[in-house]
Parts: sequence; structure tokens; C-alpha cells
Amino acid sequence: MIPVAPIIGLSPMDGITDEAFRLLQVSIARPNLLFTEFVSAEGLCRGGIKLFTHLLYSAIERPIIGQLFGKDPDSFYKSSVILAYLGFDGVDLNLGCPAKTVFQHGSGAALIANPTLAKTIIMATHSALSDYAQGKVKISELHLNQKTLDVLASQNRYSGYIPNPYRPTLSVKTRLGISQDISPDWISYLSPFLLILLLFMAVPSKRVILAWLTGSQLRPPPIWPMMPK
Repeated sequence: MIPVAPIIGLSPMDGITDEAFRLLQVSIARPNLLFTEFVSAEGLCRGGIKLFTHLLYSAIERPIIGQLFGKDPDSFYKSSVILAYLGFDGVDLNLGCPAKTVFQHGSGAALIANPTLAKTIIMATHSALSDYAQGKVKISELHLNQKTLDVLASQNRYSGYIPNPYRPTLSVKTRLGISQDISPDWISYLSPFLLILLLFMAVPSKRVILAWLTGSQLRPPPIWPMMPK
């Protein structure tokens, strides 16, 4: 387990934090927690085979969190089951990316302006992780094509993970707002649905983690469970 505090985490960075980068980071100075690059929830469950390279990891990287982005709740449900099947210690939802290609698609930070959809996505992910842990849904029931199933099997062989009922942690990475700080209302809206909220403040050329929130209360970072081997 990770101690309650302090936590040093490797942030998810698109085009940077692939497995080669993470392995290099671990060999030089190991963070307490690592994130993958963000991956399209819609793409994962619709046959985007190449996207699975972003989810390749080694056991030495644990605990590792897979990050998803998108706007379709059903895709988040299926993709969250996929991440649980691959043995990720947590699933993180990107509700904060301001990149035009993501924002204009209605994903990332655009969901701050669509709180009802954001809530639906969070609840869909929560249901997926709960259902998987309780054996209510199996990877074979997601209607994935054979190529995707073959890739999943290959990646589990690579990581050494044997699929078993387990509930990864659910977290959200977001921002204070889009064009202005609306954090009091935004946090109040999000926090009842979340286990962990990662709140970022946009400042010139960098981002600063302001707090981890559990439920509706501000608390220190949680003890992160390690995936059973």
C-alpha cells in the first residue's frame, strides 16, 4: 500500500507517459503512483486495437492507473470493465483536458459545462467497476471483436496478471473551471459521486494538484490498495 502522505505521482501526459517512459522513470526515481496516457473510451470498446498500446504496463509499475476520456457513458462502462480485466489498480476519468481536439468533441474540460453528462459518466464507471468486482459482468459479455480479445489476452500475459474479480479505485482529474473558477459549485456537484477527486489549478505553463477529495470532504490522499497478484 501507498502511505497516506506524502504521495509523488507521475501525471498522465498524452504522447509522453507511455510504458517506455514509465519504466525509465521507475528505474531512475520511482513515484508512488503512475498514470497511463489518456485513452479514448469510445475507441477502446469499438475495436481501436492500436489504442491498447497506451495501456501496456509491467508489474514493476504498480500501482498504476488507467485514464479514460470521452463522452459516451456506455463506452465508459465497457472500457472500465476492460481496464479492470487488464488489472489496473485504478480508473481515472479525464474531465479536465482543454485541448481543442478533445474539448470540441465534448470531452475533457467540456464536461465541466455539461455536469449532467459528467455525472452519468461517473456513475456508469462506478457501476462497471462494481459489477465486475461482483461478477455481474464478464469481458465475454461486452461483444468485443476477436482481435480485441486477443490483444487483451496478450497484454495480460505480458503484465503477468491473471484476471479475477477486483474493484479498482475510481478517480476524476478535472479543473477549477473552463474560463473562470467555478470550483465551489463544481466540487460540490462532483464529490458525492466520487471516491477520489484530483483537482488541478491552471496556472501559466504548469498544473498544481490542489487537493484530493473523498466523498464530500477534503482529506489527505488515501491509502492506495495494491492489486493482488
